[in-house]
Amino acid sequence: GDDGYYDYDLLGGNGKISAPSIPAAYPTVVAVGGTSLYLAQSSTPTRAYETVWNDNGPQDVYQQALQSPLGASGGGCSTLFAAQGWQSHVTGYAGAACAGKRLVADVAMVADPLTGFDVYDSYTGCSGCKAGWETIGGTSLAAPLAAAAFALAGGAHGLPYPAVALYSHTASAHYDVTVGGNGLCDGEGAPQCPDPNNLGHGILDCAYDASGLPASGAGACDATRGFDGPTGIGTPASKTLFSQPKLTAHAISGPTTATHGSLGGPWSITATDPAPGGTVTCTWSWGDGTASSTGCATGLSHTYATAGTKTITVTTRDAYGLVGTTKKKTVTVS
Repeated sequence: GDDGYYDYDLLGGNGKISAPSIPAAYPTVVAVGGTSLYLAQSSTPTRAYETVWNDNGPQDVYQQALQSPLGASGGGCSTLFAAQGWQSHVTGYAGAACAGKRLVADVAMVADPLTGFDVYDSYTGCSGCKAGWETIGGTSLAAPLAAAAFALAGGAHGLPYPAVALYSHTASAHYDVTVGGNGLCDGEGAPQCPDPNNLGHGILDCAYDASGLPASGAGACDATRGFDGPTGIGTPASKTLFSQPKLTAHAISGPTTATHGSLGGPWSITATDPAPGGTVTCTWSWGDGTASSTGCATGLSHTYATAGTKTITVTTRDAYGLVGTTKKKTVTVS
């Protein structure tokens, strides 16, 4: 959405809004925030830095000059949906004080119409259509860019929560946006911007303390280090951010021989989940048709009833639906 934190720039026009927009608040949806993207001045322009997209804040000289609202990145704490583990465990979530609820957004892309994409429209087959160049912005730009990045990275691969892919790559492949905010104050506290929540229009900015400074929960609408409401985990540095994450499992450790009729082992495996708050489940198949065992890291033992060559197989899974890896180890039973 293009109306800021809890749609603040409607200024109560639709009532006192106190929840982020649907469907962005659905945990099954990837919510895309917006940034203003500034390029380095060179023969081959490259990314210099980004700030939260907010053209309707108190320092909005552009709106005053153009007499037209340009928008701001939407967001806020959901009142309906709990934050899934991959969001509630990411660094920065606690600073938003969302009381366990989902925070919009998950990721951000360029959205500011003033730093948007120049698009040439060649279509003239409708009444009022005019061919030529125009600059496209808003989350009408940011959301399709995120969708395209997912497509280039191979898609969401059937994950019930596609945003898990983003949170699984926070150690790399992204830029952290730390300047600005999507509330009325645009990341500024008093004295530049006294508490706007006393104006009677509803929630227009993050919580303020008695001195007018952003209080606990500022991360819900102000950019911070790590995860925050306006830009989520940040902006992509490569399509790796949107690629399919996989559980990591090391080789099965333990003996390669055993004696039939005797307790063999112990065998163990170490597996990690790249998604915040994820827990890996390891399922063991002993290669002799007996029931599987479950457990990671700790050593497991097994008694083989017959001699021969057996193949131990360990399959890893997690509750987020991430793709696991299968590891095998051959054991000779004498």
